[in-house]
Amino acid sequence: PVLGSWRDAVKKANKAFAKQLATIEEKEVDAELKRLADMRAKLVTVNREACLDDNVLVNFSVLQNGVLIENGKSEKHPLVLGKGVFIPGFEEQLVGMKEGEEKTFELTFPAEYHAKHLAGKPATFQVKVGVVQEREIPVIDDAFAQRLGKFESLEKLKENLRSGMLEEQKAKHKAEHRTRILDALVEHAEVEYPEILVKEESNRMVREFELQIQSMGLNFSDYLARMKKTEDELKKDWLAQAKNRLAAHILLDALAYEEGIEIDAKDVEAEMNKTLQHYKNTKDIEKNIDMERLYSAARGQLRNGKTFEFLEKL
Repeated sequence: PVLGSWRDAVKKANKAFAKQLATIEEKEVDAELKRLADMRAKLVTVNREACLDDNVLVNFSVLQNGVLIENGKSEKHPLVLGKGVFIPGFEEQLVGMKEGEEKTFELTFPAEYHAKHLAGKPATFQVKVGVVQEREIPVIDDAFAQRLGKFESLEKLKENLRSGMLEEQKAKHKAEHRTRILDALVEHAEVEYPEILVKEESNRMVREFELQIQSMGLNFSDYLARMKKTEDELKKDWLAQAKNRLAAHILLDALAYEEGIEIDAKDVEAEMNKTLQHYKNTKDIEKNIDMERLYSAARGQLRNGKTFEFLEKL
């Protein structure tokens, strides 16, 4: 690749991000406390009409032209009314219903709905409310903080949350900064995209996505079928992104070579050991993992990190 006049562009990106300071406002900490308390709500079954903020268990079926849509049926589905988890209008229809009550109503899926074959189309919803439960939110005080962990007081919990949120925001800023640096490098460089490397990067992206789906307890093939997508279609959709990722790898590698950035073998081995620790309970893991590829990946990751640190200091 030809790197071009990248230095001034990187300095400009650095200057823009130097003005961004990571700060956490008190209202953000309070919102996180509220979320934690909300997650720990006690559910109390009540014999009354369902209200907003109640938890209900509902059986429902979704039909189009009198035919049940794919994955359009669920039983004892837990739902907090007013959270906006379902399509607009669904939760509002359940407000005022009692245990055992049934109802049929029409709604239209949003135009931007993720399942494209349903987007913007009307459907019939048949629902039956099972249990109605009032959600008792715990009081946010010292006792609440102590129940969450080794926190002496609510103030100590707030300090812990603020610290964690600050680190998360710093990591986000760092990722955005590095993306901007990469954009500057790509903009000023001339990069060739060998077809075989683009194909490898596309395959890598799909495999990473597959792991994400599996980590959520879903079967990848079933997920693709529900989304009416194939692996080849994903690769086609992500072609531009694959080229950008490939350009990043190529340019960072070229820049590291140009600037003489190297990584000590001991550091690479330490990084490899971190990866292997994640699989320590997997039988014969070292036999099943390509150690040469793992070494190359660990070295590349560390070298990229060191190259970014060099660029961030310009």
